[in-house]
Amino acid sequence: MPGADEPDSYTRSLSLYVFDGTDVSDSCQITVNVVLKNDNPPELDLGQDTLNYTEESPAILFLSDVSLSDKDLNFPLDRVDISVTPTCEDCVFVSASSLPHNFTYANNIWSVWNAGSAYAFQQVLREIWISFDTPELSQTAFTFEISVFDSADTPVTNCTTVFGSFIVTETFQFYFIHVNDIAPVLDLNGNSPGNSFATVFIEESDPIEIVSSQLTITEGDLPQRIHYNYKIDISVEPCSPEEELSTDPSAPASTHRWYNTTTCTLVITGPASLMDFKYTLVNTRYRNTADEPQAGPRNVTFRVFDDDLISEPATTNISILFVNDPPRIIINDTQSSLIYSEGSGDLILSPTALVEDDDNANLVQLTLRLTLQENSSYVPLLFSNSEYLTHPQLGQTVNGVTVESGSNGTLLFSGVASLLGYQTLLRSVVYFRDGEIPMNSTERRVEFIASDGTDLSEVSTVRIIPAGVNDAPIIDLDPSGPNTFLFLVFQERGDPINLHNGLMIYDLDDVNLCSALVEITDPLDAEERLIDNGIGDDFINIDISPTRIELTAITPRPIAIFENIIRMIQYGNDNAQPTGGFRVIRFSATDCNGGVSDYATAYVEVLVNNESPVLDLDVGVSGVGFTTDYVEGGDCVRIASHFDPNAADSGIGVSDIVIPLSFIGEGEAGGGSSALGFSLEDPDSSNLDHIRIEVTLGSSVDINSDIVRARCSEVNDSCSQEVCDELNITTGYTAGGILVYEFRFSHNHSVEHFSELVGCLCYESTLNEPDGTQRILTTTVSDGDLHSHPETTTINILHFNDNPPVFDRNYTFNVPEISGPVREGVAYGTLLDGVFIRATDLDG
Repeated sequence: MPGADEPDSYTRSLSLYVFDGTDVSDSCQITVNVVLKNDNPPELDLGQDTLNYTEESPAILFLSDVSLSDKDLNFPLDRVDISVTPTCEDCVFVSASSLPHNFTYANNIWSVWNAGSAYAFQQVLREIWISFDTPELSQTAFTFEISVFDSADTPVTNCTTVFGSFIVTETFQFYFIHVNDIAPVLDLNGNSPGNSFATVFIEESDPIEIVSSQLTITEGDLPQRIHYNYKIDISVEPCSPEEELSTDPSAPASTHRWYNTTTCTLVITGPASLMDFKYTLVNTRYRNTADEPQAGPRNVTFRVFDDDLISEPATTNISILFVNDPPRIIINDTQSSLIYSEGSGDLILSPTALVEDDDNANLVQLTLRLTLQENSSYVPLLFSNSEYLTHPQLGQTVNGVTVESGSNGTLLFSGVASLLGYQTLLRSVVYFRDGEIPMNSTERRVEFIASDGTDLSEVSTVRIIPAGVNDAPIIDLDPSGPNTFLFLVFQERGDPINLHNGLMIYDLDDVNLCSALVEITDPLDAEERLIDNGIGDDFINIDISPTRIELTAITPRPIAIFENIIRMIQYGNDNAQPTGGFRVIRFSATDCNGGVSDYATAYVEVLVNNESPVLDLDVGVSGVGFTTDYVEGGDCVRIASHFDPNAADSGIGVSDIVIPLSFIGEGEAGGGSSALGFSLEDPDSSNLDHIRIEVTLGSSVDINSDIVRARCSEVNDSCSQEVCDELNITTGYTAGGILVYEFRFSHNHSVEHFSELVGCLCYESTLNEPDGTQRILTTTVSDGDLHSHPETTTINILHFNDNPPVFDRNYTFNVPEISGPVREGVAYGTLLDGVFIRATDLDG
């Protein structure tokens, strides 16, 4: 049936006629059955691109203008799906249509089933309502997708074509419109119970925090906001000009803050993040600037405004803790320093003094104390008949106040009385000084202390400055100690030492000096000196000699400059063997009014070091020791070199205490002697203790045969009689068997005495045939503490062939047995050392 895409019925009847040109036959009915096809997709028009829903509104029709049609009218639709992006857990869909259908939900998809034709589905869709379970959605925009499913019909007999499903999809935007209907909630206490906060402000203290650091602000509406257009009002009641609210300067710049002093209200505005508002609130401070705050607690009320609503007020309760203010005694500046001239009579101290107290109308006590300046501090001036504080009503009670003298130069007022009553009495206090007694220049100071029964006032003072007396400077070498002098120690060969322990120069009536002197009064060594270390001043001339440094100012110079220069002066002694004992070093200073200080003295003890004696048995010969010869049976030979004026090289210096000896013992060839003699000295002592000699070598060194002695009572070159008379000799053996001689004197222990002894000590053997060829004598000298380096004397033993052989005719020996033929002249065995037996033909 050409031209009909969608026939309107399933059957067509055809009437068939035959015409021959003249007549028409009767009709023949032909019935044509039409087979319909589901070959057109549905047509969907939502009738809208967007749909709005206002928070907390009743349900609204979801698709009231939807249009759904299908050209294949005889075929029902399968279903319609409604899906949403993002997932909407709080969306509520209700189908209100009375037409037959099914409405289901699964996996975020709402589906309409079994409604029948496209028109029926359309009517069902138009009666679907949408609402929400929660009034505050976090998501405000959704995309809804409507999908229509048209399934293929069942194939007809003799029809081979099968149509698939048709899916038609349309989308539209859905907007959830919020309504600002929930006020913000402010909790000043954070995690603690309640939303209020309590704190204490102490009178005259620093600003205090007025909320918990755990403070919270909860927003019921629009929690997804990044910035909030809040306004926060913070007000103090009761309000006064002394009440003050402030915020930390580091509070975020996004919050704007200003304080109205008239209403005591701090306003904080945004827009700012919740975190910035919280930080600003946590760093809000309260302070009352009054010396005496108004009594009663303070209520600080917080309110948070969003664009439409205001939070419930949250309150901080501030208790005011009052602190007693001490009284004050105010001395007129013109009367705080008074000049007092000797003999000028009584001095009224404070004729215009004021007595005040912010929170007390009465005082209970007032004390005045007279003090004296000592070393930059003030000490009580004990009451004396020549100088004290007094009052015309001394010993009386005036309007409830008793006036009496206390201990240590005090004047005491006591009793409960008004501020004015005490002030009147105070203005009549007198300083008394006996004019016939000379007054030193030391400053006096009168101290005033009042009590209200709880606290004491700060000390108010009146200085009394004596006039007309010049005080000399005072030099203190040791301000930390009780004396101005100082004991110091200088160690021999040590570094220069300071001459003070924090030197200070005081002058009660001058700030400048004109000269100063430091000197060693009794130098004992040429090499000791004062060292200025190069410190100076352009206006001070410094005259320096080894034992004296004098400072003279061109123009008056501050005391501190003189102190700095003098502190750098040191004592040094370059003598390698200084004289022990004390050096007296004096310091003095002169002010520019002629006042000369007393001497401050540093007593420097020079400590000398003990050094070992020095012994050289053969001056001028390299190495250690002296070598000589001893001839068997000869005279005792010296153990040290002797001085020979004819052989000495004038270019070689010999110690001043060498004792030149000229005797020569038998066989004393010198054996390497320089003929410059020996030397013995002690760098730091004039006395010695003993000489020790150890004798070694020789297989039979013996105390009875190897003799070391002094030459005494001999014809030539013996020791002096004094040396011989005082000499004590001890002998013995060491644990190792070494023969030892020690020589001491009973009285004279001088180096010279011992030096003479060294020159006349000698060695000899009592044996005609001494054993061996050498003796080694090791000599040390001791001062009682230290020993000299060991010096050796090598003695070569010279033997003479001066004894004939001795033959013992009675010597018996055994002749070895000889077997076999014996040849003449052949030695057979040794009988004695060097004696052989030979076979001889005795008959021949």
